[in-house]
Amino acid sequence: MKTVNDFLLARQAAFHADASEQFELAEQLKKSADDVRSEDECCEEAAMFYWAAAEKGHAQAQYELGHMYQFGLGVEKNFFVSARWYRRAAKQGHGEAIRRLAHLYRTGKGVRKSGFTAMFWVRMYDALLADRRKGRAAGCTAELPTPDSSEEDPARAAQMDGPTPAVRNGRRNGGPNNA
Repeated sequence: MKTVNDFLLARQAAFHADASEQFELAEQLKKSADDVRSEDECCEEAAMFYWAAAEKGHAQAQYELGHMYQFGLGVEKNFFVSARWYRRAAKQGHGEAIRRLAHLYRTGKGVRKSGFTAMFWVRMYDALLADRRKGRAAGCTAELPTPDSSEEDPARAAQMDGPTPAVRNGRRNGGPNNA
């Protein structure tokens, strides 16, 4: 019979496990709500393990963490953090993360609203689907190019979203009379 101490030791070991094992543990925890533990408690604990796996670069864990922050499942709802995790997964070619990130840019939740950047991600999603249909993207982990490489700095990311200032102001080539 396992004691509470055994459980705590197993949990501590899981934090030092590889990303796949952490992800699997998070998946099990997320689904383990029962009469004793509420769904919210399970999601809180799952978020810890998703976070650990996501920090190690696990794309599905990054997506799941973005989803949890977008909808406030076990964590406080935060669209900015959600977009950051979706972006990390999207850069690795995670299709659903790309789709959700495009939606956030289209609606301006957690990111600066930008039809240009939303369209960029929609095109990346379409290209990913086309590649998968052709069988080329099976197991693909190549990073995708992104319009905003400065996700950690919100001020810089806001500057990077969308067209250049000259285009936003209705001018081309930077000149006021060059329309």
